Parts: sequence; structure tokens; C-alpha cells
Amino acid sequence: MIKIVKTDRGNRSILLEISNLTAEQHFEVGNALCRGDSDSYDCGPFTMVCCGEFVDFDDMVDAVEALQKKFVRANISYETKPVGDGVATISFTEVVVPLCEDDQVYFYDRPTARFHASIFTEPIVGGTSFTMDSIDDYGWASHSDKILDPEKVKALMIGYLDQIPETGASEENWKDYFCETLGFTFEVI
Repeated sequence: MIKIVKTDRGNRSILLEISNLTAEQHFEVGNALCRGDSDSYDCGPFTMVCCGEFVDFDDMVDAVEALQKKFVRANISYETKPVGDGVATISFTEVVVPLCEDDQVYFYDRPTARFHASIFTEPIVGGTSFTMDSIDDYGWASHSDKILDPEKVKALMIGYLDQIPETGASEENWKDYFCETLGFTFEVI
């Protein structure tokens, strides 16, 4: 995960928090950030990107946002937990998603929420669920009785992440994607 902690146009710097990347992915991020006369400095999970005078600041911000999307996609994985005879729960990686300002109030004024998916293979009550939840007990959920293939669920997660507006995820955006487009149910949890 790559999270923009702070941007400072005056100092031409971007502070990032980078976590859950492999050494190869971290190296790739470092190479992408050190373009032209720009440089980056690591301190634990934080990286400070300093734009050189020959690198456009807005281009660097765009490059960081592209890296964010790329590595969110790369890090979505799943694991199967057997529950019984032919029954399992398949859980997907949790992804931190920015929320739009209007919906942050419902998520305890936090700027982000956790997005994840699960597949339940129980024949009678099984199905596929997508959830966006907060640190406590509020969130959105969409469910289908269809037991989807894990790779299809991963593709749906990536599709949702790719279409989130710059202003952040909203209940309306969630309903448009999961309910209107894909035919899933909606409930507030």
C-alpha cells in the first residue's frame, strides 16, 4: 500500500507511507520516484519524495497516484479457509480506500475505510459479499447468492477501486457499482 500522507507544493515534496510491498516492488517504487533530478528518502515506513527543479510537481503527484493504483491491484490476494465437507470461506486482502468528505461522518470522521470481499461456498446459504467498513460497527455491504470464482471477485474489486472518483468513495458510488451495474443487494451494516 502506498498512502499520500502530505503534499507540500511550496517545498515540492510528497510524504508517503509505504507498507506491504515486496523488496522488488519497493525498488520499483523508488526508481519511479527518482526521475530527473528528484530524489526520495526512506525512514521506516515513510518516504519523502523531493521534486527537483526540472520535474513538474503535478506530474510527480500523478506518478504517485498511478503507483498507488498499481500496487493496490498487485496486492489483492485471497486465502481459502476450509470450514467443513466441501465448505470454505475465501477471504480477500483488505484494501484501505479514501472516503468522500460527506460520507466520512458515518465512518467516525475517518478519511478512509476498509474494503474487502468474501466468498462462502456453503451450498444453501453461500454467496459472494463485498464490504466497506469502519473501525467500529458502520459500513456498506453488497451480497449475491452466486458463488463467484475468486479471480472474478478479484477483478470486481479492482474494477471498483479503479472507478472511485478523486473525491473518494461514497454510498452512492458503491450502489452504482455493486447494485446498479452488478445486481448485488445493498445494506448498511
